[in-house]
Amino acid sequence: MIGILDFRHRRVASGSFGNPNLLSGYMVIALPVITGLLLANVNKVRKFLYITSIITILFVLYLCKSRGAWLALAGGALTFLILLTMNNKRRLIMLVLSMLFAGTIIFSLFLVPLTEELLLDVRPFIWRGTVKMIKAHPVIGVGYGTYLINYPDYRSKEYFFYSHTLGKERGWQAQDVTDHAHSEYLEIASETGLIGLTAFFSIIVIFFVLIIKALKDVKGAKERFILIGLASGVVSALIDNTVNISMRFVSSSIFFWFSMAASLAIISKSPSPPPSPARGEGKTYINAGLVIVIFLLGLIFYKTTCIDFRASAYLMKGVKSRTSGEWQAAINHYKKAVSIDPYLLTAHYRLAFAYNEVGDLDKAIETYKGIGQIAPHYAKTEANIGKVYMKKGMLNEALLYFEKAENLNPYDIDLLCNIGSLYMRLGDLSNAKCYVRRALTIEPGNEYASSVMKELK
Repeated sequence: MIGILDFRHRRVASGSFGNPNLLSGYMVIALPVITGLLLANVNKVRKFLYITSIITILFVLYLCKSRGAWLALAGGALTFLILLTMNNKRRLIMLVLSMLFAGTIIFSLFLVPLTEELLLDVRPFIWRGTVKMIKAHPVIGVGYGTYLINYPDYRSKEYFFYSHTLGKERGWQAQDVTDHAHSEYLEIASETGLIGLTAFFSIIVIFFVLIIKALKDVKGAKERFILIGLASGVVSALIDNTVNISMRFVSSSIFFWFSMAASLAIISKSPSPPPSPARGEGKTYINAGLVIVIFLLGLIFYKTTCIDFRASAYLMKGVKSRTSGEWQAAINHYKKAVSIDPYLLTAHYRLAFAYNEVGDLDKAIETYKGIGQIAPHYAKTEANIGKVYMKKGMLNEALLYFEKAENLNPYDIDLLCNIGSLYMRLGDLSNAKCYVRRALTIEPGNEYASSVMKELK
């Protein structure tokens, strides 16, 4: 319901998830599960509630405008039907033939336009850089959780050019920070290599082997329908994450892993309890398990509450102070955030910017260079260092960092204009004109570049 209300303001549904892809990623798992519950129940009131939920979810999915989600839902529906008829070979053959016929029609009417649409999207540009990263570190990857840090070294320069061409027509602007690969499997492979990707898919394969085996043996229709719904939801999520990263976020991933856990719980359900272990031995195992669980929960609580939450709270205070023009207060809050979490790059970045605004240029440069120690080429670090050096009148140092920034993004209009202005100050009008012309070639109507070109003429 929140998603429907959200559509009135943003023209796309995101609900409490904050992102339409995360909302749709949750919905494609929920729909097959609810369908399984609908078939498993005979109570009319419950059936009515399940049918209402299914209609609402389909409507919200339409409002999410996520093409990948509909493809994932189709895959989940196909899985549901196959698992439902698996024990009846005749029905299964008829279903496969029907699906081949229907698939041909869907492919011609839906998948071909979808493929063409995807080729015009920004994702392929991001994937190219990710594939380069995988090729450079194929076995163990660049390290879990370090995609954002390592990606700039492999990012395709055409990614930035896209925002001035097809991206501009679609209202899309290139981001200086690429957080994710927009494909869960590419991100797993880039961060943990083939070892991590193999481990992930091993879990999935084992899960479905157990599901298929259980569906052949399960007696109760209720358990069968629920199991099929849960397994189909898992398939939907797996398909969705080929072009999405909803499994990276707790709001969506928790239901994916819950569906797998609930399925395994149904499979392991037995009418007779397993034999009890020896009294002392069982108690020892339980106590050891509890200690491990409490320890892990303690680590998670410390990371999320004592570090992440507190650091983010001070970062938000800094942003609020900056908005109201209280730069010194903003600096104090950013410093506190950095002291709590030294790897909170956004806080470092904003701190450097704040130092620049209050005129403490040496501190700004020091902070920007500190970011480079943690995450080389983060956002516009090199370009900003160049601006500060230019502000200090150290033009040669500024040019050095501007050239580094240009190598990363040769389509940055502001950067090209800054380099043009720098060459003007150096008296090199030929190079100044060259850079300003490049800016105007990329964006002909740019006011600043136009005014600089008039001065040069």
